Amino acid sequence: MRENNPLNVDAGYAARKAWLKQEQRPQVRQHSPQSNFEQSWPCRIGLLFAAIVIGISVFSPDPQFEAHGTHAAHVAA
Repeated sequence: MRENNPLNVDAGYAARKAWLKQEQRPQVRQHSPQSNFEQSWPCRIGLLFAAIVIGISVFSPDPQFEAHGTHAAHVAA
């Protein structure tokens, strides 16, 4: 008569063990490398151009103030 000992190793034990190790291993997927757009020259030129335009608009004199003059000039006239 055959013994049913749970500690016996059957024929598929090694294959099941290898499959289980593969299933339990963390899945690390390699992503395709992405371009670093912030360091590309078109982005840097665009940011430089935007900074120049903003700087000119912030530091330029107010056109309405130049056209109308000061309040004291209107009172004196």
